[in-house]
Amino acid sequence: VSRARRRLVVTAVRDGELAPSPFLDVVDPAPPAEHGRVLVAPAPPLDLRGLVAVLRAELPGGPDVRTAAALLADLAAAGVPGADPSHWAQARLESTEEPLWGADQPVDLSPSSLETAQACALRWALERVGGRRAAGAEQNLGTLVHAIAADLPHGTHKELAAELDRRWPELGLDDGWLGRRQRETAEAMIRRLAGYFAARPGPVDVERAVEAQVGRVLLRGRVDRVEHGPGGAIRIVDLKTGASAKSAAEVESDPQLGAYQAAVRTGALGAQARPGGAALVYVGLNKDAAQRHQGALEDDWAERMLDDVAQTVASSSFVATVGDGCRSCPVRSSCPARPEGGRVCS
Repeated sequence: VSRARRRLVVTAVRDGELAPSPFLDVVDPAPPAEHGRVLVAPAPPLDLRGLVAVLRAELPGGPDVRTAAALLADLAAAGVPGADPSHWAQARLESTEEPLWGADQPVDLSPSSLETAQACALRWALERVGGRRAAGAEQNLGTLVHAIAADLPHGTHKELAAELDRRWPELGLDDGWLGRRQRETAEAMIRRLAGYFAARPGPVDVERAVEAQVGRVLLRGRVDRVEHGPGGAIRIVDLKTGASAKSAAEVESDPQLGAYQAAVRTGALGAQARPGGAALVYVGLNKDAAQRHQGALEDDWAERMLDDVAQTVASSSFVATVGDGCRSCPVRSSCPARPEGGRVCS
């Protein structure tokens, strides 16, 4: 920017995947809300494959649907890949109508995937086969904080801070604005972790693998912290490094915590162990480590929840459900319920 002498050209993209940098408003302050910025649609790609994609996007009911259909017919006759409707995925018959699991097979599930399966079966299915975003800076930071918490389950603030300092280069961040901001966030998480650890001095297992058969579901997962209480009571704790938290009411029926408590009831963490409650501990919030508690299981709601999820996912088809999670869904570009999915689903 500082090298420009006569003119500076700044461009930004806003679509289903990208958003303009907030620094755009520094270079060119946004106009009043009633006017807004002028958005310009990009020209079609200057290649036949890109043209086919643009024309196919018109077919579900675009203003130029007749022209698009005629051009696609010409391109198909010329043998251009992707122009022939008989080659489109939505024009083909399903390769199988068999369910993912047979009626007599256990349904293999991770407790961390249960909430997604409840909210949208299609998202669960696509994420299971790889439809996930690559880890970003926030996720990498959360992974580092989790690792430090596992290595020092009773660490003092001094010990945790020293470990953060030792392992910080693992993130590969430079000393720029982003690196400094991430370091400040990490140090705040470490302070909150230290405060939580000081308040829970009893015996604890970390990164405890859990495998249990609960009804038809074979649960496989790993618990951040298993805190041992009197009389064999087991408290399941999941550490959260995100900047948002569930409400107390939501956590009372949290499927991941409920599943782990149900696993405890089967003896997965010891024959003498019994469910003693569970908690989400948020160390990424701008306050002391916030806890959201789930009471000890007293009925079979968790087992019934697992049975419902098993019936949903042990299927040959999966329903796309519109909800709050659509805004951050990593597979919405392949979803028939979203405009972004029109290119592949219409």
